Amino acid sequence: MKKLLAAGLSVALLAAPVWADTFAGENPRAVPVAYQDLDLRQSQDAATMLSRLRTATARACEMRELAQPGPTARRAIRACRDDALETAIRELNEPEVTRQHQALR
Repeated sequence: MKKLLAAGLSVALLAAPVWADTFAGENPRAVPVAYQDLDLRQSQDAATMLSRLRTATARACEMRELAQPGPTARRAIRACRDDALETAIRELNEPEVTRQHQALR
């Protein structure tokens, strides 16, 4: 089930916050995040998942930076990344991943 969920999860988790129209008229982006190789109950694997999610959210939001350079865009990109990461972690609903994320905030 996790293998099948991984592909759908990326679209559901990472696309939704990006669709929040950080910049009007832009298309949302979804970046797949595979985790079938991880046991998210294990501390090291949870840390790996957080790293993958951060990378994916950065990629999902990066096109906005190219389209709208400047300080306002940088703030919007940070907000896009933060929102995407928070949503992904909440939807993933893995206690160890959530615990590690909260410890880093």
